[in-house]
Amino acid sequence: MEHVDLGPPTPPRLQGVPGALPPRIDLQAGDGIRGAGERLGTGQDVAEPPRPEPAAVIQHAAELRQRDLPRRHPPNEVTCAEPTIPFILPWNSGRFPESSYFNENLPKVALSAVGLDNDKQNPLQLALESAAIANGGLLYAPRLVTEVRDSAGRTIKLFDKQEYGRPITPHTADQMRQMMISVVTSGTGTAAQIPGTIGAGKTGTATNCGPVPNCSVPPNAWFTAFAPAGSGQTPTIAVAVIVLDGGDLGSEATGGRVAAPIAKQVLQAYLKG
Repeated sequence: MEHVDLGPPTPPRLQGVPGALPPRIDLQAGDGIRGAGERLGTGQDVAEPPRPEPAAVIQHAAELRQRDLPRRHPPNEVTCAEPTIPFILPWNSGRFPESSYFNENLPKVALSAVGLDNDKQNPLQLALESAAIANGGLLYAPRLVTEVRDSAGRTIKLFDKQEYGRPITPHTADQMRQMMISVVTSGTGTAAQIPGTIGAGKTGTATNCGPVPNCSVPPNAWFTAFAPAGSGQTPTIAVAVIVLDGGDLGSEATGGRVAAPIAKQVLQAYLKG
């Protein structure tokens, strides 16, 4: 997860990037293209015919590159580059290329920004990012046990939460929360809707072969979410689901169709107690 409090971007000159546009782009809404919230709610596979939506992501990725993307200074800045977050079990790290990988190659920045090229992420990392958004930008280290009880149900030991850092500001976290709510209420994640509960989520349909044209490998279907997510509510659960190679739907799979319903069942089971 990178800092995204960049303000209005300076449009870079990009060559060879599908959908790259030079005009001024408002992250909130307008200027003739969809705002960030609507783009997040609808999703975009850059393997599709170019549409204006990816341009804002591409331009902001270039802006991040100018500010030393990726940043690797835990605990205050958290990325998917290394498994630096303390956890009792071994886990496969995500991968984000070294900064030098992007030197003089803005198209690679753009591709990485939308989940292509040479970057990877695992479900635990994605769940932690959703949890950080749910916690107002504060990231806690993951843990397996929160308390120990005796045979009578009495708590005999509590394990305190361990703060790991603040990868995003409270303001950005609130913006992300609202956009993720829109994904579930009216975007690509409607299959995760829970009656009587406001949920926040994001779908993902991750290609398995990078920017290779005419790829025949089924995508991985992703969904991450947290709940409850309404204004003034305290979220109690964050999840991330990945269905490898599209599950039963194969090449027809999307995060909204395959992974979101699974996340819904997990969220419902937890919230019901």
